[in-house]
This record gives sequence, C-alpha cells and structure tokens, in this order.
Amino acid sequence: MSKYGWILPFFILFSFIQLVCSAVLTDLELEIYTIFNPMPSTVVFHRGTDVTINVMSITVRNNGPRNLPASAVQPNYDIVMYIAGLDEQNGTMVDPVPVNTFSLNDDAEKRRNNGIPAHTNQLYQVPAWPTAVVNYPSDKCQTHSHLCVALQHHFNGVYTDNNPDNDFFCLPFINGVFSESVGPTDCPTEVIPIAFSIHRPDVPIYRYNAATEIEFSVELHNAGGAVVPGGENNLAFHIFVGSENTLNSTLKSDMTDSLDLHNSNSDDSIDPWGHTTYTNLTVNVSLPASNCELYNYLCVIFKKATANSAFEDDIGNNIICNSFGDVIHGNVGLRFCPELQESTNSTQLPIEPPAKQNQNNFWVTFGIITGFIIIICTVVVLTTLLYTCLCKKKKNNKVDDVDKNAATESPGDVYAVADDATEKTQQIPAINVQEM
Repeated sequence: MSKYGWILPFFILFSFIQLVCSAVLTDLELEIYTIFNPMPSTVVFHRGTDVTINVMSITVRNNGPRNLPASAVQPNYDIVMYIAGLDEQNGTMVDPVPVNTFSLNDDAEKRRNNGIPAHTNQLYQVPAWPTAVVNYPSDKCQTHSHLCVALQHHFNGVYTDNNPDNDFFCLPFINGVFSESVGPTDCPTEVIPIAFSIHRPDVPIYRYNAATEIEFSVELHNAGGAVVPGGENNLAFHIFVGSENTLNSTLKSDMTDSLDLHNSNSDDSIDPWGHTTYTNLTVNVSLPASNCELYNYLCVIFKKATANSAFEDDIGNNIICNSFGDVIHGNVGLRFCPELQESTNSTQLPIEPPAKQNQNNFWVTFGIITGFIIIICTVVVLTTLLYTCLCKKKKNNKVDDVDKNAATESPGDVYAVADDATEKTQQIPAINVQEM
C-alpha cells in the first residue's frame, strides 16, 4: 500500500460521520387514518375473502423539534399496512401480517420525498381506485383485531426519528364510526376466563361439611369478532371444588346452587376482542368430609345460559381454577380437613396469616416477660417480709432481756434473794475443824 493509501478509508469514515451528524432529529407521527369506502357499516371482512378498500386518508405529522428536509435520494419514509393484534398496555402491534397489496400512488411517493416543516401535517388522500385488497386470515380470529398502517423510516441521512411509539395507527375490525373502525369480521365469539380472584373474606378458610361464603370476580376475554351479550339469559357460571383443574375432574363437588349474581354486573356484554370483569359474585363453598384432602382446586366455568344464547362458544377453554392455599401466594384460601386415619397424604391445616402470627408471638413473649417479672417481684416481697419479721423478733427478744434485767434489780426482789440465801446458809452443816 502506498503512503497515501489511508486517505480513501479516512474519507469514507469522515463522510459517514458527517452524514450521521448532519441528520435532523425530529419525530414523525402517523396521526390520522380513515377509511371512507367501504364504510364500516356496509362491509364484513369474511375470513379468507378479498375485500377492496377504495378511498382512505392518512396524515403524517412532524412533531418537531426540527423541520424535516426534503430527500433527493429516496422517500423519507414508506407507509405499509398490516392485519395485527394490539397490545394496548405496551403500545405495540402483535404478530403483524403484511397486506402486500397496499400501495400509495406515484404522486404520493413524490410527496414522501418532500420536507415537512415542524408542527405541520402531510395529508395523503387516496382517491377512488383500489388502494388495498384485504384478506383476513382464517387462523387469526382469536388475536388479530385491527387493521393498521405504519411508517417505515428510511433513515437515509436526512433525519432521525426520536419516537417510534407513534409510528403506527390501528382501527379495530368492528362496526362503528368510520373514523374509528374499519368494519366487522365474521369471526365467531370465543369466551376465555383469564382471571379469578377472591375479595371476601380477606383470609378464607374452607372447612369440611361447613359452608364458607366468598365474594369473587371473574375476568372474561372475548377472543372473537362479535359481541357477547350480557344478562342471565345469555351468561351463566358454574362453580365447584375438584381434585383436578379440568372440566372432567375425577372428584367434583358442585356449589352452583348457592351462586348469587343479583348484585353483580352480569348484564354487561363483552366487546369483540374485549375484556369484561364480572364482580360481586357470591357462593357458599364447603368441602366434603370424604376424601376432603383430595379436593385441591376451586374452579369457575363460564357457560351459555341456554342453548339459544345469542353467541357461539367453545366450552373446552371455559374453565379457570385456583388451588387451595395461602392467599398471599395467589391461592383462594386455606383448606381444613379432618385428620386422615389411613392415608399418608398430608392434611392442609389452616395457617394463621403472618400478621396474626406476629401478634400471637408478641403476646406470648409479653406473657413470659410479665410472668418472670411477677416471680421476681414476689420473691423480693417475700424476702422483705421475712427479713422484717426476723428483725421484729430479734428486737422483741432484746426488749424481753432488758425487762428481765430490770426486774431482778428491783428492791423487793433483792430482799427476797437475800432471805433465800440466808436460809440456804443455815442449812449447810458446820464443818468440824478438829476432825480435819
């Protein structure tokens, strides 16, 4: 390599850095998307059937902060169409299926080369010629609820988009206002329970041969393209305890007769691909004494109220169960069964919640300390009393001695003692000195 061979790579790197650094930082948003023909109320997107969209409009907005410069090389962006699911919580399309027949005309392509001043819009009004042919896939009914258009940035050195979250706009496959929907599909309803929660009591305990009333809620998802109407003539719930979390549980004890829907919102319908939570449902739950320890699950089944209910449904996925256990761990409550005589299966005894256990431990500790203090105080009091008694007794003895001494020294007693001594002296026989 010659001594000037480094110039070309350096020039390429410099040009790339200059291109990147010179790109404008701005935010393009796909702001408005409307289909005028066909109108949502006049069309049904049948599965596996072509539906032609003739008239629509799309608006791209430059939110700034900089003006979008024109591009001499290629369009700044493309606009594409998808059939997709929508994760509204995260603001993303799910499993987008491209609608490859969608395209904008040449005039629109030229406009995509143009610049867009900050805080202004670029409108694309597609006139009366075929814009897209949409064929709804037959196997996507449970998930693909929207027809979406999205920006595809070319990032050709002219600009950098700093917010990808607003690069797409979706309209649901429902019958509604033309600016808010594209028209319904022929996808049937499909109800799936997705959540089951106990709200009362706070710490349920289920006992054998004794009823425990609980208040619970069930969240249902309609994985289909038609409305599920509400009301007791359409919706029904069954509830049971079972040995397995399946419709065909080996052991099953049904409690549906005690189920009360009167204070619930069971009249609420479920929109296409929508969710509805039915609350304030109450039921009395009891465990059979026989094989009590084998009943591991509390289950709720969603059913059509009658065979003539105004929607379709596959019952195979209509069950949701939750196991017995501490509610802190997401279970439905504690199970209390009689002791097993022959089975080695462990019985799940009710466990006090941690707060109550801590409270009980506190009182036990308090009782021990209090008892210890009482014993010490008792010993101290008894010792003090004993010492006081001994002191009094000793003092009394000293007083008695003083009194006795005082008594022996009195005049009468002196004379009495003297007389007594004289008498004793007289009684002593005389000693014969001579005999000695």
